[in-house]
Amino acid sequence: MNEIKLQIKDTEIDVGLKREYTFVQISDMHLSYIDNESSEEDKNDHVRYHKQWDIMKRDFATKFNEHCDESYDVEPAVIFEILCDYAESLKPDALILSGDIIDRVTESSLRYLEKTLSKIKVPVITCLGNHAMINVNGEHFNQYDRIKRVVANPEMDSFDFGEFEILTFDNGRPDITKEQINYLKNKLKEDKRYILVVHKPLNIGEFSKRLISEIGSYFFMGTDKDTELAKEFISIIKQNNDRFIAVLCGHIHTAKDFEIAEKVCDYVEKNG
Repeated sequence: MNEIKLQIKDTEIDVGLKREYTFVQISDMHLSYIDNESSEEDKNDHVRYHKQWDIMKRDFATKFNEHCDESYDVEPAVIFEILCDYAESLKPDALILSGDIIDRVTESSLRYLEKTLSKIKVPVITCLGNHAMINVNGEHFNQYDRIKRVVANPEMDSFDFGEFEILTFDNGRPDITKEQINYLKNKLKEDKRYILVVHKPLNIGEFSKRLISEIGSYFFMGTDKDTELAKEFISIIKQNNDRFIAVLCGHIHTAKDFEIAEKVCDYVEKNG
């Protein structure tokens, strides 16, 4: 096997908290897993999606002028387990999975994720990505009933760290729901600061606008193509930017740190 290379980015921010916190973020692994219980259809799809992912990795590396050679041709599940071990070795306050950890929601991939995450001895915070949906005749449907065995509250959730909370929202779909809007509004009534975890980066600030011109609006939330509820979600973030410590996201498959408002930074992490 070729030597496995990991791309790990360290980011430090001083936001005036009482103590230091460490979070490890993993995003967009796009792993596909098969086992002895997998159907023949899933086994065939696994081969097809793995080939597609190899092409996609190289495409994104080219777009962002990043190195990618045969040493990266490793099953995503192998990389994911190495990253999880690395994350656990740091003894972080939490491991954050910011979407598209699995490429498709299959029973074997869910079994694998359930088993792997159960071994991790630090808190795991997960939000979903666009690959958690299914597309039927152009309509997108969530698969929350299946995913709840791995992610208890897939649509939105909160995790209390005392002097701040981490909020997760599933924004991998083309829309935001009214329930998510109301949840965010109610959270902002509390005397708290927040870290927001979503999958799609938020288009707030000049840097994201420049990046959209390079790679397209598909990769961002907060464009003219958004629904009214999605625009309202972005507007609430803008209006309350002093309440947010950071936004953690994924989806564009590269590592970027950029300001999305005067006091809010958007941290986009790529897979290993």
